Amino acid sequence: MGLSINDQSQAFIAAKALNKSQNMYNKSTSQLSTGLRILSAKDDAAGSQIAAGLNAAITGQNVALRNNSQSSAMLEAANGALAGSDGILNRMKELATQAANATNGAEDRAALNAEFKSLGEELQSTLEKTTFGDGTLFAAGGKLDGRLTFQTGASATDVIEIDLSKGVKGLMETVAGKATVGDKNAPANTIENIVGLAEEAIATKAGDVTTAEGDVKAAENVFQSAYVIAKGQTPTLTEDAYGKQATADSFTEAKAKALGLKWVSGSTPAVAAAGEVDTNTKVTFRQVVELVEKTVDTAKIAKADADSALQNIKDNDSRYRSEGIALLSLDDTAKAQEAITTLTKAIGSYSSVTASLAAGINRLGYSSDNLTNMRDGNMAAKDSIMNADAVAASTAQNTAMLLMNSGIKALSKNTQMGQMVAQLF
Repeated sequence: MGLSINDQSQAFIAAKALNKSQNMYNKSTSQLSTGLRILSAKDDAAGSQIAAGLNAAITGQNVALRNNSQSSAMLEAANGALAGSDGILNRMKELATQAANATNGAEDRAALNAEFKSLGEELQSTLEKTTFGDGTLFAAGGKLDGRLTFQTGASATDVIEIDLSKGVKGLMETVAGKATVGDKNAPANTIENIVGLAEEAIATKAGDVTTAEGDVKAAENVFQSAYVIAKGQTPTLTEDAYGKQATADSFTEAKAKALGLKWVSGSTPAVAAAGEVDTNTKVTFRQVVELVEKTVDTAKIAKADADSALQNIKDNDSRYRSEGIALLSLDDTAKAQEAITTLTKAIGSYSSVTASLAAGINRLGYSSDNLTNMRDGNMAAKDSIMNADAVAASTAQNTAMLLMNSGIKALSKNTQMGQMVAQLF
């Protein structure tokens, strides 16, 4: 091979090697300075995609762990409130047991009853006013009054469902009492009282009127004026009635039955209904009379065992209201014994709800432990893909520096070769 002034092939080779060494040096320096092996997707396309999926899982699991912590805190708050209430219940039972003894005088019983009433009010206040965040826990519409769904993982199916609503509702009714309508009222062919709730539709059932060979029945929502049904006629009557709220305002349904009503042939049976209007309340209700098409034929036996009017249903009537703990008293031995029975059941109800809360708390704890294990595993996998090996990066940096020095010297020597050939002229 001859000598040539224009021969730059070796210089190009040296320059290419020098550029490659410089890229190696820059990459190793970046890895050492950031601690990452993959600085962009072009460094490792497959590894970058895997790491992105792991990172998404880790992020979701971290949020789920916070959810579990908050959920456990809410259940702990509810459990703490019930634990305090358990002490109140046991103290109230002690007072009731003491009050049931015949040795108590009037002053002793009054003192026992005063403390008993005070504790009952606090028990009710605890259930109604215990809150978590911006909402109540036990009260109607509170956080525990319904099925609870806790998001415990990164996917939509990673949930824990806990339903404490039945037990919590039972506690509220046990403490505050539950308004109920008795099973039976005195049957009648005249409804003297109509019962309803303010601002609610009023539903009243009238009684059944039966003849020996034909029935005349009023459908639900009946409010009937008197009509004459002659022998052999087939009546179909419809009438709207409007009125205002009746004096009793705590119940939605009253039932009346006139059993065995019978008429002698040729008599004129009538179904009558009336309502007492209280002009102080402004509730409008609509009730429709629909008499089933029947023909009244002969009958021979008079009515049996039917009173003339429906009994009054009054607010706070004990026949229509189950007394809760807050309404109990120790006024006499009988009431004290009733309180003992009610409190014994209440303690069992509280224990049942407390056990359910504790089970939920424990389950969330186990879920958190499993989440932590999964998150740590995902983080380790992600780190193995993304993080740089400091020793390997440092070695690559030193190698790149040596190659760069050699390349610079080689390129410099190749330039001197052209100058040496030029001296031959």
